Amino acid sequence: MVTGGILLLYKGAIKLEVASKDPALTVELFENKFKLSTQAPALGLFIIGLLFVGLSIYSAKETTATPIEVKGETRINDEEVKVFFRSEWPIPVAGHQIYAVLRPQLDVIQLVISAPGYEPYYRCYSKKDIERGLNFGTIELVRVIEKIEAKDENIAALPPGVTPPPIDWKVH
Repeated sequence: MVTGGILLLYKGAIKLEVASKDPALTVELFENKFKLSTQAPALGLFIIGLLFVGLSIYSAKETTATPIEVKGETRINDEEVKVFFRSEWPIPVAGHQIYAVLRPQLDVIQLVISAPGYEPYYRCYSKKDIERGLNFGTIELVRVIEKIEAKDENIAALPPGVTPPPIDWKVH
């Protein structure tokens, strides 16, 4: 509407100087508390178009999630430690059909800290904890499997005539 109104004004199909004595367009909003009237219908359509553009820009603004500050440490120096949070939203299943509309909320999230050879650490946090920031202090994971050191004498040679496959060095 805005672009079309500007184009018609530019081409001269609509002239703002030519206006009738009676209102050509009247808009009343909020139980007659807001009233807009004009004698130039093109100007009224232009304003309505601007209202639509403004409303669409306002409603399309990006919503940002509240940042969550996470602090803590582990006492593991020799292994790769992974820390992640997860939240579950159960989805009902009827027969073999799965359908749900999710509106995720962080009422409770679960902290998981894991490392190879160690028992994973789990802890749940409530909405109040999340709002204050998560400081889980020092976590000491329990080792369940000792690290196996690679030794050359434990590596068996390939049989004669067998070519090993190429090594894919990409991290998966």
